[in-house]
Formats: sequence, structure tokens, C-alpha cells
Amino acid sequence: MQTMYMPIVEYAYSVGGRDFTSRSIWDGTEVSGSQSYAQSIVQRYPVGRTVTVHYDPAYPAKSALDVGGIWHWALFVAGVLALGVAAATSGYLF
Repeated sequence: MQTMYMPIVEYAYSVGGRDFTSRSIWDGTEVSGSQSYAQSIVQRYPVGRTVTVHYDPAYPAKSALDVGGIWHWALFVAGVLALGVAAATSGYLF
């Protein structure tokens, strides 16, 4: 067992006179990791900081602070590969 931490950053924004809140940092992805990793993400968004919110014009409730990056997908793929290697070398697959 390992404890994983997910960074939580809550922000508010307005579109067309309607107010929204969200906790989505990345577009369509949530990532967790070590406590220091989660803290490093949260520290990028201190309370009271003005941020740019990216949202879907057709569905303004869908938003993210960071879009276009692929690094979190690379981490996911690396994790899956590491799990595969661990399973293969443990003797459970063969």
C-alpha cells in the first residue's frame, strides 16, 4: 500500500454573467503522486492569485487551468509500463 496525494486547487470564474467554480487543473485529467508533488502543484496557485481559466464555450462549466500539456500522459504511460515490467518479472504472468 502507498498513500497518494492529489493536488486540489479550487477557483471561481464567470462566463456570460454566470458564476462557476471548478477544481480541474488539467483538461480531462486528474493526477496524483507524492505529497511533495501535490504540494508543488498547489503552490503554483496561491490563494488570491489571478489565473487564466480555459473553458469550453459550448459548456462553460467544463474548465481547466492548464491545457495542451502531455507530460501527465507521459507519467501515466511510464507508470503502466513499470507495472507491466513488475508483473512480468514477478512470475505471475508466465
